[in-house]
Amino acid sequence: RRRHTRYISVTGVQTCALPISVALVVAELASALPREGGAYAWSRDVLGPFWGAQTGWWALCQAIADMALYPVLFVEYLKRLAPTAWLDERVETWGVAVAMILVAWALNAAGVRAVGRAALAAMLLVMTPLLIAAIAILTRASAWYELKETLVPSAAAAPLLAGLAAAMWNYLGWENAATYMGEMARPQRDYPRALFVVALLALATYLLPLLAGLSLFPRDAWGDWTVWPGLGFHAGGKYMAVVVLVVGLLAQWGLFNSSLLSASRLPRVMAQDGWLPRVLARTDQRETPQLALAILALLACGLAALSFEKLVLV
Repeated sequence: RRRHTRYISVTGVQTCALPISVALVVAELASALPREGGAYAWSRDVLGPFWGAQTGWWALCQAIADMALYPVLFVEYLKRLAPTAWLDERVETWGVAVAMILVAWALNAAGVRAVGRAALAAMLLVMTPLLIAAIAILTRASAWYELKETLVPSAAAAPLLAGLAAAMWNYLGWENAATYMGEMARPQRDYPRALFVVALLALATYLLPLLAGLSLFPRDAWGDWTVWPGLGFHAGGKYMAVVVLVVGLLAQWGLFNSSLLSASRLPRVMAQDGWLPRVLARTDQRETPQLALAILALLACGLAALSFEKLVLV
Protein backbone atom coordinates (compact mmCIF):
# COMPACT_ATOMS: atom_id res chain seq x y z
CA ARG A 1 0.00 0.00 0.00
CA ARG A 2 2.87 2.38 0.76
CA ARG A 3 4.32 1.65 -2.67
CA HIS A 4 1.00 2.47 -4.37
CA THR A 5 0.76 5.71 -2.39
CA ARG A 6 4.30 6.65 -3.45
CA TYR A 7 3.44 6.21 -7.14
CA ILE A 8 0.28 8.30 -6.79
CA SER A 9 2.22 10.98 -4.90
CA VAL A 10 4.98 11.15 -7.54
CA THR A 11 2.43 11.48 -10.35
CA GLY A 12 0.37 14.05 -8.46
CA VAL A 13 3.34 16.22 -7.51
CA GLN A 14 4.76 16.05 -11.03
CA THR A 15 1.53 17.01 -12.76
CA CYS A 16 0.89 19.86 -10.30
CA ALA A 17 4.44 21.15 -9.81
CA LEU A 18 5.60 20.99 -13.44
CA PRO A 19 3.20 23.56 -14.94
CA ILE A 20 3.71 26.01 -12.06
CA SER A 21 7.52 25.74 -12.05
CA VAL A 22 7.88 25.99 -15.84
CA ALA A 23 5.42 28.89 -15.96
CA LEU A 24 7.46 30.73 -13.32
CA VAL A 25 10.70 30.20 -15.26
CA VAL A 26 9.16 31.43 -18.50
CA ALA A 27 7.54 34.40 -16.73
CA GLU A 28 10.93 35.42 -15.32
CA LEU A 29 12.62 35.15 -18.72
CA ALA A 30 9.80 37.05 -20.40
CA SER A 31 10.09 39.86 -17.85
CA ALA A 32 13.88 40.08 -18.00
CA LEU A 33 14.26 39.53 -21.77
CA PRO A 34 11.07 40.58 -23.60
CA ARG A 35 12.35 39.47 -27.01
CA GLU A 36 10.39 38.29 -30.01
CA GLY A 37 11.40 34.71 -30.77
CA GLY A 38 10.92 33.18 -27.34
CA ALA A 39 13.37 30.45 -26.35
CA TYR A 40 15.46 31.06 -29.49
CA ALA A 41 15.99 34.73 -28.61
CA TRP A 42 16.71 33.96 -24.95
CA SER A 43 19.31 31.32 -25.86
CA ARG A 44 20.88 33.62 -28.45
CA ASP A 45 21.16 36.55 -26.05
CA VAL A 46 22.48 34.53 -23.10
CA LEU A 47 24.48 31.68 -24.66
CA GLY A 48 25.47 33.17 -28.00
CA PRO A 49 24.40 32.73 -31.64
CA PHE A 50 25.50 29.09 -31.98
CA TRP A 51 23.35 27.75 -29.15
CA GLY A 52 20.59 30.13 -30.11
CA ALA A 53 20.53 28.59 -33.57
CA GLN A 54 20.41 25.06 -32.11
CA THR A 55 17.49 26.04 -29.90
CA GLY A 56 15.72 27.71 -32.82
CA TRP A 57 16.09 24.76 -35.19
CA TRP A 58 14.95 22.20 -32.62
CA ALA A 59 12.04 24.41 -31.54
CA LEU A 60 10.94 24.88 -35.16
CA CYS A 61 11.13 21.14 -35.97
CA GLN A 62 9.26 20.28 -32.79
CA ALA A 63 6.57 22.89 -33.52
CA ILE A 64 5.97 21.57 -37.05
CA ALA A 65 5.66 17.95 -35.91
CA ASP A 66 3.52 18.86 -32.91
CA MET A 67 0.99 21.05 -34.66
CA ALA A 68 0.39 18.34 -37.31
CA LEU A 69 -1.05 16.12 -34.57
CA TYR A 70 -4.10 18.31 -34.05
CA PRO A 71 -5.69 17.99 -37.52
CA VAL A 72 -5.33 14.21 -37.24
CA LEU A 73 -6.98 14.22 -33.81
CA PHE A 74 -9.68 16.52 -35.19
CA VAL A 75 -10.58 13.86 -37.75
CA GLU A 76 -10.61 11.15 -35.06
CA TYR A 77 -13.09 13.15 -32.97
CA LEU A 78 -15.21 13.77 -36.06
CA LYS A 79 -15.36 10.02 -36.74
CA ARG A 80 -16.81 9.48 -33.28
CA LEU A 81 -19.26 12.34 -33.63
CA ALA A 82 -20.49 11.43 -37.13
CA PRO A 83 -19.46 7.84 -37.96
CA THR A 84 -19.80 7.50 -41.73
CA ALA A 85 -18.16 5.15 -44.20
CA TRP A 86 -16.44 7.89 -46.20
CA LEU A 87 -14.48 9.04 -43.15
CA ASP A 88 -12.80 5.63 -43.06
CA GLU A 89 -11.07 6.33 -46.38
CA ARG A 90 -7.54 7.77 -46.12
CA VAL A 91 -7.99 10.40 -48.86
CA GLU A 92 -11.25 11.69 -47.38
CA THR A 93 -9.89 11.93 -43.86
CA TRP A 94 -6.83 13.79 -45.15
CA GLY A 95 -9.16 16.17 -47.00
CA VAL A 96 -11.01 16.98 -43.77
CA ALA A 97 -7.70 17.61 -42.00
CA VAL A 98 -6.56 19.91 -44.81
CA ALA A 99 -9.85 21.85 -44.65
CA MET A 100 -9.37 22.36 -40.92
CA ILE A 101 -5.78 23.58 -41.54
CA LEU A 102 -6.91 26.02 -44.23
CA VAL A 103 -9.52 27.58 -41.94
CA ALA A 104 -6.87 28.13 -39.27
CA TRP A 105 -4.44 29.50 -41.88
CA ALA A 106 -7.02 32.01 -43.11
CA LEU A 107 -7.64 33.21 -39.55
CA ASN A 108 -3.90 33.52 -38.88
CA ALA A 109 -3.50 35.50 -42.12
CA ALA A 110 -5.90 38.07 -40.63
CA GLY A 111 -3.41 38.86 -37.87
CA VAL A 112 -2.61 38.16 -34.25
CA ARG A 113 -5.69 39.95 -32.87
CA ALA A 114 -8.04 37.69 -34.83
CA VAL A 115 -6.22 34.59 -33.58
CA GLY A 116 -6.27 35.89 -30.01
CA ARG A 117 -10.03 36.49 -30.05
CA ALA A 118 -10.66 33.05 -31.56
CA ALA A 119 -8.37 31.41 -28.97
CA LEU A 120 -10.20 33.09 -26.09
CA ALA A 121 -13.60 32.04 -27.45
CA ALA A 122 -12.40 28.47 -28.03
CA MET A 123 -10.95 28.26 -24.50
CA LEU A 124 -14.23 29.32 -22.92
CA LEU A 125 -16.28 26.97 -25.09
CA VAL A 126 -13.99 24.04 -24.32
CA MET A 127 -13.56 24.59 -20.59
CA THR A 128 -17.13 25.39 -19.61
CA PRO A 129 -18.85 22.08 -20.56
CA LEU A 130 -15.97 19.97 -19.23
CA LEU A 131 -15.90 21.71 -15.86
CA ILE A 132 -19.70 21.64 -15.55
CA ALA A 133 -19.76 17.91 -16.29
CA ALA A 134 -16.88 17.21 -13.89
CA ILE A 135 -18.39 19.21 -11.03
CA ALA A 136 -21.82 17.62 -11.57
CA ILE A 137 -20.25 14.15 -11.18
CA LEU A 138 -17.88 14.95 -8.31
CA THR A 139 -20.67 16.46 -6.20
CA ARG A 140 -22.43 13.10 -6.06
CA ALA A 141 -22.07 11.24 -2.79
CA SER A 142 -20.70 8.05 -4.36
CA ALA A 143 -18.07 9.73 -6.56
CA TRP A 144 -15.30 9.99 -3.97
CA TYR A 145 -15.77 6.41 -2.77
CA GLU A 146 -15.48 5.12 -6.35
CA LEU A 147 -12.48 7.36 -6.91
CA LYS A 148 -10.71 5.94 -3.88
CA GLU A 149 -11.23 2.41 -5.20
CA THR A 150 -9.90 3.33 -8.66
CA LEU A 151 -6.76 5.03 -7.35
CA VAL A 152 -5.13 1.79 -6.25
CA PRO A 153 -2.78 1.32 -9.20
CA SER A 154 -0.56 -1.45 -10.38
CA ALA A 155 2.96 -1.28 -9.00
CA ALA A 156 4.47 -1.78 -12.47
CA ALA A 157 6.90 0.92 -13.54
CA ALA A 158 5.90 1.05 -17.24
CA PRO A 159 2.40 2.52 -16.74
CA LEU A 160 3.83 5.08 -14.30
CA LEU A 161 6.54 6.18 -16.75
CA ALA A 162 4.03 6.37 -19.61
CA GLY A 163 1.71 8.46 -17.46
CA LEU A 164 4.52 10.81 -16.45
CA ALA A 165 5.56 11.24 -20.10
CA ALA A 166 1.98 12.01 -21.14
CA ALA A 167 1.57 14.52 -18.31
CA MET A 168 4.81 16.26 -19.24
CA TRP A 169 3.72 16.51 -22.89
CA ASN A 170 0.36 17.98 -21.85
CA TYR A 171 2.09 20.72 -19.87
CA LEU A 172 4.66 21.73 -22.48
CA GLY A 173 4.50 24.92 -24.52
CA TRP A 174 4.58 27.70 -21.93
CA GLU A 175 7.15 29.61 -23.96
CA ASN A 176 5.25 29.37 -27.26
CA ALA A 177 3.48 32.71 -26.95
CA ALA A 178 6.85 34.41 -26.42
CA THR A 179 7.63 33.99 -30.14
CA TYR A 180 5.26 36.89 -30.90
CA MET A 181 6.09 38.93 -27.83
CA GLY A 182 7.13 41.80 -30.09
CA GLU A 183 3.48 42.20 -31.12
CA MET A 184 2.35 42.66 -27.50
CA ALA A 185 1.90 46.19 -26.13
CA ARG A 186 3.16 45.46 -22.58
CA PRO A 187 4.83 42.01 -22.63
CA GLN A 188 6.76 42.45 -19.37
CA ARG A 189 3.54 43.03 -17.48
CA ASP A 190 0.97 41.00 -19.41
CA TYR A 191 2.89 37.82 -20.23
CA PRO A 192 3.61 36.75 -16.60
CA ARG A 193 0.00 37.53 -15.63
CA ALA A 194 -1.33 35.47 -18.51
CA LEU A 195 0.93 32.54 -17.60
CA PHE A 196 -0.29 32.59 -14.00
CA VAL A 197 -3.96 32.54 -15.02
CA VAL A 198 -3.44 29.85 -17.67
CA ALA A 199 -1.48 27.63 -15.25
CA LEU A 200 -4.40 27.63 -12.81
CA LEU A 201 -6.94 27.04 -15.57
CA ALA A 202 -4.86 24.17 -16.99
CA LEU A 203 -4.70 22.47 -13.61
CA ALA A 204 -8.46 22.79 -13.13
CA THR A 205 -9.28 21.65 -16.68
CA TYR A 206 -7.06 18.57 -16.45
CA LEU A 207 -7.58 17.59 -12.84
CA LEU A 208 -11.35 17.89 -12.30
CA PRO A 209 -12.49 15.99 -15.45
CA LEU A 210 -9.81 13.36 -14.78
CA LEU A 211 -11.01 12.80 -11.23
CA ALA A 212 -14.61 12.66 -12.42
CA GLY A 213 -13.69 10.12 -15.09
CA LEU A 214 -11.74 7.95 -12.64
CA SER A 215 -14.79 7.85 -10.36
CA LEU A 216 -16.86 6.41 -13.24
CA PHE A 217 -14.58 4.15 -15.28
CA PRO A 218 -11.95 1.53 -14.34
CA ARG A 219 -8.35 2.03 -15.39
CA ASP A 220 -8.51 -0.47 -18.24
CA ALA A 221 -11.28 1.56 -19.94
CA TRP A 222 -9.09 4.60 -20.49
CA GLY A 223 -7.66 3.38 -23.78
CA ASP A 224 -11.12 3.74 -25.34
CA TRP A 225 -12.51 6.89 -26.96
CA THR A 226 -15.83 6.39 -25.13
CA VAL A 227 -14.50 7.66 -21.78
CA TRP A 228 -14.98 11.38 -22.38
CA PRO A 229 -18.39 11.12 -24.09
CA GLY A 230 -19.29 8.76 -21.25
CA LEU A 231 -18.35 11.48 -18.79
CA GLY A 232 -20.76 13.84 -20.53
CA PHE A 233 -23.48 11.17 -20.64
CA HIS A 234 -23.28 10.53 -16.89
CA ALA A 235 -23.39 14.27 -16.22
CA GLY A 236 -26.26 15.29 -18.51
CA GLY A 237 -27.44 12.51 -20.80
CA LYS A 238 -26.87 11.93 -24.52
CA TYR A 239 -26.92 15.61 -25.44
CA MET A 240 -24.11 16.37 -23.02
CA ALA A 241 -22.15 13.46 -24.50
CA VAL A 242 -22.47 15.08 -27.95
CA VAL A 243 -21.39 18.41 -26.47
CA VAL A 244 -18.21 16.81 -25.08
CA LEU A 245 -17.37 15.38 -28.53
CA VAL A 246 -17.92 18.79 -30.13
CA VAL A 247 -15.68 20.29 -27.44
CA GLY A 248 -12.99 17.78 -28.46
CA LEU A 249 -13.25 18.95 -32.07
CA LEU A 250 -13.05 22.58 -31.06
CA ALA A 251 -10.09 21.93 -28.77
CA GLN A 252 -8.03 20.38 -31.57
CA TRP A 253 -8.81 23.26 -33.91
CA GLY A 254 -7.96 25.81 -31.23
CA LEU A 255 -4.66 24.11 -30.43
CA PHE A 256 -3.64 24.03 -34.08
CA ASN A 257 -4.72 27.62 -34.61
CA SER A 258 -2.58 28.89 -31.73
CA SER A 259 0.35 26.60 -32.61
CA LEU A 260 0.40 27.92 -36.17
CA LEU A 261 0.56 31.47 -34.83
CA SER A 262 3.51 30.84 -32.51
CA ALA A 263 5.41 28.67 -35.01
CA SER A 264 5.11 31.22 -37.83
CA ARG A 265 6.93 33.93 -35.84
CA LEU A 266 10.03 31.82 -35.21
CA PRO A 267 11.16 31.66 -38.89
CA ARG A 268 10.78 35.44 -39.11
CA VAL A 269 13.15 36.08 -36.21
CA MET A 270 15.64 33.45 -37.41
CA ALA A 271 15.54 34.95 -40.90
CA GLN A 272 16.30 38.39 -39.49
CA ASP A 273 19.42 36.89 -37.91
CA GLY A 274 20.46 35.22 -41.16
CA TRP A 275 19.70 31.58 -40.25
CA LEU A 276 16.89 31.35 -42.81
CA PRO A 277 16.25 33.11 -46.15
CA ARG A 278 15.59 36.82 -45.69
CA VAL A 279 12.31 36.58 -47.57
CA LEU A 280 10.79 34.81 -44.53
CA ALA A 281 11.31 37.96 -42.47
CA ARG A 282 8.88 39.97 -44.60
CA THR A 283 5.57 40.97 -42.99
CA ASP A 284 2.41 42.76 -44.06
CA GLN A 285 0.88 45.86 -42.49
CA ARG A 286 -0.38 43.76 -39.55
CA GLU A 287 3.14 42.42 -38.83
CA THR A 288 2.06 38.98 -40.06
CA PRO A 289 4.74 36.88 -41.82
CA GLN A 290 2.47 35.65 -44.61
CA LEU A 291 5.07 33.55 -46.45
CA ALA A 292 6.25 31.72 -43.32
CA LEU A 293 2.62 31.16 -42.38
CA ALA A 294 1.77 29.66 -45.77
CA ILE A 295 4.84 27.37 -45.77
CA LEU A 296 4.03 26.04 -42.30
CA ALA A 297 0.39 25.44 -43.30
CA LEU A 298 1.58 23.47 -46.35
CA LEU A 299 3.95 21.39 -44.21
CA ALA A 300 1.09 20.66 -41.81
CA CYS A 301 -1.09 19.55 -44.74
CA GLY A 302 1.60 17.11 -45.84
CA LEU A 303 2.18 15.68 -42.37
CA ALA A 304 -1.56 15.33 -41.76
CA ALA A 305 -1.54 12.43 -44.23
CA LEU A 306 0.32 10.38 -41.59
CA SER A 307 -1.39 8.51 -38.78
CA PHE A 308 -1.39 9.77 -35.20
CA GLU A 309 0.92 6.94 -34.13
CA LYS A 310 3.53 7.85 -36.76
CA LEU A 311 3.38 11.55 -35.90
CA VAL A 312 3.92 10.80 -32.21
CA LEU A 313 7.08 8.88 -33.10
CA VAL A 314 8.31 11.88 -35.10
